[in-house]
Amino acid sequence: MSKPLNRLLKSSNRFGDSFIENLAKKQASSAIRSLKKQGKPPYGESVRIQFNEDFFTHDSNGKEVKDVYSNIEKVTVGSTAIYLYYNAVQATMLPLSIFDSQAQQNEFLSFITKSVRCCIDGVFCPRNL
Repeated sequence: MSKPLNRLLKSSNRFGDSFIENLAKKQASSAIRSLKKQGKPPYGESVRIQFNEDFFTHDSNGKEVKDVYSNIEKVTVGSTAIYLYYNAVQATMLPLSIFDSQAQQNEFLSFITKSVRCCIDGVFCPRNL
């Protein structure tokens, strides 16, 4: 394999993740604008997510949805949020501002990687997976 191609392949994952993150933000913004034009609220005023040992729940506007960690395909840490991806276009976004400290964020990342049995973009990977 040629050196430029090898370099491109090594860097493409980082480029691809930022491209996908930007694309997802644009798609979400577009969907939110469309819902607002229709007079529908794009999301609940408050959302509560509770993480338990075997499952987690989303509670929004009195509607509670229970989900299992095996449905999460990928975990990504962005510059402003942690994304729990269920598929290529659906994710739960956890703003980094919900964590009081870096230690609390690392504790959550350790918990979530053990629960979904994956590493986070090769950046955060506990040894005992």
